[in-house]
Amino acid sequence: MPLEGFLRVAFAASVLFACVSAEECALARQLRESELKLFVDLSSPESTKQTPSECIRWHIGYWRYELCPGRWVRQYREVKEVIIEEHILGVQHQWHLNDKVGSRILQYIDGPQTVPGRLRDAGLTLNAENSLYSCAKERKGGREIQVDVLYPNGSPCETGSRRTSLLHFVCNENAHNPLVTLKEPSICEYDLTVAAATICKVIYGTSNIAFDLDDAGMKFVI
Repeated sequence: MPLEGFLRVAFAASVLFACVSAEECALARQLRESELKLFVDLSSPESTKQTPSECIRWHIGYWRYELCPGRWVRQYREVKEVIIEEHILGVQHQWHLNDKVGSRILQYIDGPQTVPGRLRDAGLTLNAENSLYSCAKERKGGREIQVDVLYPNGSPCETGSRRTSLLHFVCNENAHNPLVTLKEPSICEYDLTVAAATICKVIYGTSNIAFDLDDAGMKFVI
């Protein structure tokens, strides 16, 4: 990774550090264990028959966005359901799974392919940064809890680095459909806040969709 790209990721990671308790780290672990199924019972206004239930979609202008928690954030443009341009804004540790989401065939301008297939063709490899989670913390005002997750190793940027996203998963009991806010504070560095009631169920362990994952290689920031 070029020095500039390394510094960008290091800076994004640095915002995760905080003084937290073991209980707060346990809440973050709960989110990670069920992250893939975070939105399994929800659908966004931009959802279609081709959108897996584990993912949410939204659009800003002519750009469409897809967040599949634990996998990737991507930005793309479509013409008649054919993807003519795509940028991966960041990936996480389960991007490679060959399940319903991972095996979904998308129509690209250069032919049909899966998202994991395109990522492999682009030479994506996993490293410790892909497992960087913060422990839970209170948002300003103290009424909501959030867990921050770094999604690095996105598509190459014109600066020579790779796109990186910092996601804030916010527990909001009143958000029965996900509320999404996307910002780009610096070129190819994205700040994405997702607030939803299902996040509360996951981090507090009241969801019935949890399953075991191997924590090898995972890093909680304390």
